[in-house]
Amino acid sequence: MSRWLHAMCVACWNERHPSQPAVVISDLAERSVRCCWCDEATVGLVRRADPADVPCAGIHFDDDPEGP
Repeated sequence: MSRWLHAMCVACWNERHPSQPAVVISDLAERSVRCCWCDEATVGLVRRADPADVPCAGIHFDDDPEGP
């Protein structure tokens, strides 16, 4: 996952975009990842955001072969 693409859970999506329905990206639905905003397990939602504005700072465990 690039530094500008971030996994997002449905709860965080709904909190930030209450008038827009969440759309699951099927290519990611089989990958279990952590939400970059709340750190809960999630699948299939991605949001583009500046890494400086996201708690994960653009560092994702799937980018690091050594893991967490």
